[in-house]
Amino acid sequence: MEFLTIKDWKLINNIVKNVGESLTLSDFCNNFFWLIRPLVPFDNGHFIFFDRENNLVPRSYRINIDYKIHEVYMNYYINLDDFMKNFLNTRNPKRSSDFMNYSKWVETEFFNDFMKKNHFYYQATTDIHYKDMLISSISLVRSKKSGDFSMKEIIFLKLLSPHIANHMYKLMILKKNKRVETEEIIQYINQNEEKLGFSNREREIVDLVIKGKSNLEISDLLFISPETVKRHLSTIYTKSDVQSRTELLARLLKIN
Repeated sequence: MEFLTIKDWKLINNIVKNVGESLTLSDFCNNFFWLIRPLVPFDNGHFIFFDRENNLVPRSYRINIDYKIHEVYMNYYINLDDFMKNFLNTRNPKRSSDFMNYSKWVETEFFNDFMKKNHFYYQATTDIHYKDMLISSISLVRSKKSGDFSMKEIIFLKLLSPHIANHMYKLMILKKNKRVETEEIIQYINQNEEKLGFSNREREIVDLVIKGKSNLEISDLLFISPETVKRHLSTIYTKSDVQSRTELLARLLKIN
């Protein structure tokens, strides 16, 4: 193993500390990209995620990669990416230069139509596992001009991977629980709207009220006059036995 300096360890500890303070998955990914750069410089990067069956899920975070380029990769070129296909779901970080025969790789469709076109050349990838479950894969990319990743930089990724996995898994659970909670709230609101006997138009207005829309905004969105909005709201208040928007929201969120 290459010798790590005190400065190296301080940088590693700083990354672990700061990404560990992230409260959302998006913040975590963004913070990781910015914090890892002094330790492992790169030109472009992305996180991709997997479900329990190791299938890709429609969620990703990237840096210095245009949305359209990333979409093209995820929808097509990922299937031609031999580095990803052949070496995904391994415990150790890896460099493309250690596994790919570049003299042959540069002749492939994937390399010429995607990598070369976007000035991507060298890759360093670390797969993130929580216990035995693959949850994400991080790819850092450099241009040919920027040069290959060093073995010391691969060691840095290996040391950081378990810390990344632990916090990322916690944030994924929190996000899942929040989504379930949101779905339950929507279910409560729909059930109470039915019990209160709202018409379809009244339910449309109630949904917009819940989203914080003003009478004028509701009027514009539903193509009805502000006076009609007021009449509907008056009927909604009467059916709900409330006198304000705040009371209406509380009434709809009441769990019977």
